[in-house]
Amino acid sequence: LLRDREHINADVFSMCIAESGGHLAVGGPNTSYHRGEVKHLKMRLSGGFFNVQLTELSIAGSIATDFRNTIIDSGTTWTYFGSRPYQTIRKGIEDFCGTHQSCGSLSGSCWHVSDLKGFPDMEMNFEGVKVNWVPRAYLHKGKGSQRWCYSFQDDGPGASTVLGASWMMHQDVIFDMPQQMVGVVPAECPEYSTRPEHDPSMEDLSTPFTSAPSIQPPAKRFKAKKFNIGLLWAGLASGACLATGFISIVAAACRPAGESDDKVQTKNAKNGEVVGAQTEEEDELLERQEGTST
Repeated sequence: LLRDREHINADVFSMCIAESGGHLAVGGPNTSYHRGEVKHLKMRLSGGFFNVQLTELSIAGSIATDFRNTIIDSGTTWTYFGSRPYQTIRKGIEDFCGTHQSCGSLSGSCWHVSDLKGFPDMEMNFEGVKVNWVPRAYLHKGKGSQRWCYSFQDDGPGASTVLGASWMMHQDVIFDMPQQMVGVVPAECPEYSTRPEHDPSMEDLSTPFTSAPSIQPPAKRFKAKKFNIGLLWAGLASGACLATGFISIVAAACRPAGESDDKVQTKNAKNGEVVGAQTEEEDELLERQEGTST
């Protein structure tokens, strides 16, 4: 799919990740999932990673900084921060919940609560472009219907930042390679319990790419050849002659020293067959050939 440059603009693709399933679009995003305005972040592709610049994150009055190098990586499940920003983010959430008494009870890194309405949004600042990270993304369902755990982790002191699949959830993330931009927009990404059937009528690209007409290569013509039965019989006969000669040579090589043709003929005659002996007609033909050659 990504190599079909003739029909698809593979330099633009988007990923809309839901709690169960999602949607990958190549050639442009599916705008029917969008629930807001697309925000465009500057992106730099380096070392195979999509690099963006996260300058600060604010949550309920707490501001986290020192994110160092930041990449977007859908192949990483959680989102990872260095120790300092991680602790600031957690403190901001827990101070807010403690003040408003709206988040249930906390046990370790998981909350016991019936819904997420009481949790605050995070506001992430990418060089002046602000994007929200909502509770149903930075929290994930744990064991039990009322257990929600943090979907971000402490990666240690001085670590860089990895915005993994948990950061991408419930928004359409659009990678535009030629423009070196990443678009981010809130979205209701599709969810599936089973693999969906492909429906071409549902294709709705905001940046349509003109498809070239499908051209089928001309079928090769093969000229029919007549089958010569005579050549077949000649080949079989030649093969039989070669095989017979080979057997005769092997029989002569394996014969005990001093054993004459008469003995071989007598020995095999006892079994009702004659092998290695010539008939009278063959003897006469051989004598004529010898007389002619002299």
